[in-house]
Amino acid sequence: MNEGEALSPGRRRLRRIRAILSLAALGLSVGLGALVLRSLEDARAEQRLRGEALAMRIVGELDTSLGRFVAEEQARPFVQWREEWVPRQGEAAVASPLAAAPERDFVLGYFQIEPDGSFASPMADASRVAMLRPLSADLEPGGGRFGGAEGPMLAAANEPVQVQQRANEALADLEIQQAIEQQAQNRRNDVVQNQQAKFDPDIAQLGNFLNGDALGNKGGVGIGAELEPPRDDLDVRTTTFAVEAPSAEHLRLLRTVTIGEQVWVQGVVVDRRALEAWLESELLGEAEAELGSRLSLDWSPEGPSDAALGRWVHALSPPFSGLPVAVELGPARALADPGARVNLALALALLLATFAGLVAIERTLATLILEAEARERFVAAVTHELRTPLTSIRMYSEMLEQGMVADPERRRSYHGTIRREAERLSRLVEAALTLSRIERAKAGDGAGAGPGAEVAELGGLLDELRERMAPQIEAAGVELRAELEPALADLALPRDALAQILTNLVDNALEHGAGEVELSARSEGGGLTLSVADRGPGVDPATLPRIFQAFVRAEAAHAEARKGTGIGLAVVRGLVEELGGRVWARNREGGGLEVHVELPLR
Repeated sequence: MNEGEALSPGRRRLRRIRAILSLAALGLSVGLGALVLRSLEDARAEQRLRGEALAMRIVGELDTSLGRFVAEEQARPFVQWREEWVPRQGEAAVASPLAAAPERDFVLGYFQIEPDGSFASPMADASRVAMLRPLSADLEPGGGRFGGAEGPMLAAANEPVQVQQRANEALADLEIQQAIEQQAQNRRNDVVQNQQAKFDPDIAQLGNFLNGDALGNKGGVGIGAELEPPRDDLDVRTTTFAVEAPSAEHLRLLRTVTIGEQVWVQGVVVDRRALEAWLESELLGEAEAELGSRLSLDWSPEGPSDAALGRWVHALSPPFSGLPVAVELGPARALADPGARVNLALALALLLATFAGLVAIERTLATLILEAEARERFVAAVTHELRTPLTSIRMYSEMLEQGMVADPERRRSYHGTIRREAERLSRLVEAALTLSRIERAKAGDGAGAGPGAEVAELGGLLDELRERMAPQIEAAGVELRAELEPALADLALPRDALAQILTNLVDNALEHGAGEVELSARSEGGGLTLSVADRGPGVDPATLPRIFQAFVRAEAAHAEARKGTGIGLAVVRGLVEELGGRVWARNREGGGLEVHVELPLR
């Protein structure tokens, strides 16, 4: 593209249109991008909120599971903390249920601190007793620091309820609110109901428990032994279990039993890691299935909750309130939500459709503007091409008509000039009509008449071409050299189409050539190849791929070499394609252009 074309009115309009479309695309992209980002952020916020609700539910279920466990231990009769106990009034003493290995794997064993500070255990396994002894060495006689309220008083899951209230303020999904509220209420009712059982010992059970202590038998008085009846005015009180951590690996559930003026400390030792593993196995599987990803519990959390990281820290309900737990769900991922993925896909589809539409508009307008500009150039070129021969024809015809030329030789010369200019006009009109027919045929309106059925031999067509264009060749001062393989001389081809193809190619070479024009016909690959080459300035490489388009004039290496109307080579391409062939061009080494036409031989 040269400077003149770059600054042409059509290209300036096209540049402004492209700038406007670019700004529109930028505005749409920014707006749509903001909407997508807002949608993704909303999806992340909703996922964080759902994650917090799930974390609260998990903590609530942890409280429920721990509450049931503590309630079961709280419901055990305190008289079972001897090696033997009396199940009912009138029955003989039997081995305590606590003597055998605990049913739960995370329960290591049971022990009791007597009023005199001595250690006792109902368990029959000596190794377990040896393990329990050092874990209770720090306990004081009387258990003054374990004084709690009488009866089962484990608190409900207050902390999850409070967090739930905070979540309800931000949660827009009423169904989720109602479901979580119902779950919290169910947990509270379940825990309280499980803790309502209270043991009231009969005379035989209390006598077995007290006589074992009075006789110095820390495990009971023995099966079949005579029991000394206790006083019937003894005040028996039992506190709820409190939880302590004697070591990083163990937990103790401790309660006091007060009978009269004497106080016993009863304890349950729990393997902390085994308890955590049991809770995780009970709860995480279902929660992970609901969440669709992995989650974990951190039983020694450091730092506060961080919703952005998907980490929520909660304190468990009493008696485990001193043991915080962190529910780790992982950072919220907006695309994990199917709705967010659908929104993103729709946004991307809309963005692509918008860009495609803008590009289509730009290409359509560019085509219309450039074609209109090319047609304007074509009209100007045709006007020039018509004006020159018409002026010559009119001038010479007037001179001959008025008898101004007396010399016979000059009259013959003027007649020849008139004939050549008339032929030039005829070729120009014929090329325009042919191009119009080809374009209508491509548009499918049925107006195309085809290349014609009349055939002629190739050798005769070349002779007619040389004779018809001899005046032009002579006027241009160019030598036309034709090479034809002898076997192709009698080859029959469509007369009109081949005549126009060769005429336009030679005419184009004469306009831009210098010195000589070479025309050759040879057989290649079972087809016919026609080549026309000149020694002109050649064609600008940027324009070369477009020289067979209508109204495109080749930009020569020298601006003064640029001539023609821009339809000759377009006519050549249209006719060649109608014959089932192809045409292509390339610049020659040392300067010049060569055009090759490849036609199938039928």
